[in-house]
Amino acid sequence: MEPSFIHHETVLAGLKEIFNGKTKESVTIFDPSIKTMLCLIPLTENGITLLEGIMGIGKGVSTRAIQKVFFKDQKIGLLQCDPEKRQEESLYETAVTSNTHYNYDKSGQLTHTQQEYDFDPRAMDFVTQPIKFVNEANRASKSLQDTLLRLFQEQELEYKGKIFRSPNPSITIFDQNPVHMQNDGRRLEPALEDRIDVKIPMCAPSLFTIIATQTIKTSDKTAAELPSLLSYIQMTEIYEDIRKVHIKSEDIYLLSAITQLFFACKHRRDIANEIYNENINCKACSFDNGLCAHVKFPIGQRFIESILKFSKTKAWLEKRDTVSIDDIMFIMPYALNHRITLQPETMSKYVDAHTWVVEYAIPKVEQQKQHCLDILSKYQQAIAKPASSIIEEMFKYSRQNMLYLNTLIDILRIYANTSTRDLEEVMSILETQPNDNDFQLLEQRIKSSQTFAIPTDKKPDIQVICDTLSTMVPMRNYEKIISNRESIETLLKKYNERKEKTFKFDKEVFSKQVFPEFVNLGTTKNKTNIQESLTKDASFTMLSTTITVTHQSGIVIVNLKSQKPDSMAKITSSLEDIPAYA
Repeated sequence: MEPSFIHHETVLAGLKEIFNGKTKESVTIFDPSIKTMLCLIPLTENGITLLEGIMGIGKGVSTRAIQKVFFKDQKIGLLQCDPEKRQEESLYETAVTSNTHYNYDKSGQLTHTQQEYDFDPRAMDFVTQPIKFVNEANRASKSLQDTLLRLFQEQELEYKGKIFRSPNPSITIFDQNPVHMQNDGRRLEPALEDRIDVKIPMCAPSLFTIIATQTIKTSDKTAAELPSLLSYIQMTEIYEDIRKVHIKSEDIYLLSAITQLFFACKHRRDIANEIYNENINCKACSFDNGLCAHVKFPIGQRFIESILKFSKTKAWLEKRDTVSIDDIMFIMPYALNHRITLQPETMSKYVDAHTWVVEYAIPKVEQQKQHCLDILSKYQQAIAKPASSIIEEMFKYSRQNMLYLNTLIDILRIYANTSTRDLEEVMSILETQPNDNDFQLLEQRIKSSQTFAIPTDKKPDIQVICDTLSTMVPMRNYEKIISNRESIETLLKKYNERKEKTFKFDKEVFSKQVFPEFVNLGTTKNKTNIQESLTKDASFTMLSTTITVTHQSGIVIVNLKSQKPDSMAKITSSLEDIPAYA
């Protein structure tokens, strides 16, 4: 289905009022990239955004403006973070009701009263509202952050036996001041930080930005309020429409390949270990000190989902039904900047991670895009139309490029699994004793499969890969492929031998031992031909087997051919006991 761009004109009008408007509630943003990112916030279904900047930069004002224009029938679910508060105090409240019971004696006289209290826990607006605002997020206690993580994961919270569900869809906006500017501030927990889709750094305003902002706010001609344009129901219609925006499969692959540049370390398993990571010498790496050398720890895969989610919103906002690679590259710095921890040496050269991603990483990524497309092409060929020439190329480039190496390792894994399935298929089909045509089709199909695409002389190269990566996984997959291939070849050969087999005998052995066996097994129909075979070339049939005898200077060659291997086996069993020509 194609997006219909429902309420699109209204959305554009609302965003213009917020970020280009002339009301006292409008937000003045001159950086076009930051403005674009802010425009995506209300339109990204279940998007979680972190706004970071100094006090008074417009983080809270932007949130209130978004609520007023796009969620006119809702209110902001505010969570004011305070390290002194327990998470229960921040997210729940208790409604207390009392009932008085009057007790009388038999004469009707009041003897005493009894007071009963009912405590009913309730979730605060932050849990129950579709637009959530976490103010001063880096002041939140660890227990509160753990609870927020659970809310984003499960869309609900449990408190004192009651389940409180969060609206779905919703949007969440975190704001925080720089950590060093708050006495009790700290970096968010990594798990919660990874749940945040994008972080938008809101820089301090320039002189002319301040002048423009204050001129609008102090003018008597400036409208007091922003218009309320859309309701929550209408926003859910927009979210549903944005889901229809397409993402091309090749762009998903390209994004996945690009992200490997940031953590495609040759120490694939050990890099996640902090102690081991301290001992990795990136400068001495054979892969030319790539982007991964600047990143201290690897990151997960969730940021890919964040990029695609916001990319779809950007495409819809620009009234396109398909995400472009430019959308993906635009969102990438904002989805990476809070998830990446840079090496101290790199961090000392850049203001922050966002600046490093924009000024250093993205240009490097642009240079590698063609490599990524080439790898995609070779990978698709290796899977769909396996050929040893493609694998040879992968080996060639794997020595210089980590993406090629990782792709080659994945191909080896896939081929190993395929070879196991091929072996099982051959064993299963041969048990049914297929006819010649079916057997030939099986042989052709198997020998053109991935199992037979790996060159058999690549063991030294596989060993180099294993030494480079400090893991024997590629070797185990390679050996599995070769072993399965040899088993398949043996099975096919044996099955062929059941239908055709050739023996060589010394002339004397043939006349004294082989010829008498033919006479014993023969019939009156083939007696003449059998007799001729003693001294000259002859051909005859017995037990559904065609026997061709050829005499060559003291050697007699006997060829057996049959469509009924079991019948031919009676002849071969007799001949196999006779000494063959050495």
